[in-house]
Amino acid sequence: EFLEEVWFVVSQLTTYSKEITETPRYPLETMLLGGGDCEDSAILFASMLKAANTDWKISFFYTDLAHPTAPLTYNHVLIHVDTGTETFFIETTSKEKMNPYKTITGAYVVIN
Repeated sequence: EFLEEVWFVVSQLTTYSKEITETPRYPLETMLLGGGDCEDSAILFASMLKAANTDWKISFFYTDLAHPTAPLTYNHVLIHVDTGTETFFIETTSKEKMNPYKTITGAYVVIN
């Protein structure tokens, strides 16, 4: 439930905007600018979870947006959360569904 509330805040604050160059923003920049691309919203989401001071394992998860089950390249970032009892692949750029992937393949970068 807490994850859904944080996701709802991030998904409502951010409007997806593709950048010419990949320049990750600080969470506050993403909030103040009202948008960013997938890594910007993922950084914002992860920072909000880290501020909650949980024992969860939080990771950036890189995949291929067009081929999430068999990546040809890595062009999209999600947040992976392992609460110890459940795991989630959270799509921070979606306004419709927080955890849309049943099966997904990619690479993890652990941030805790």
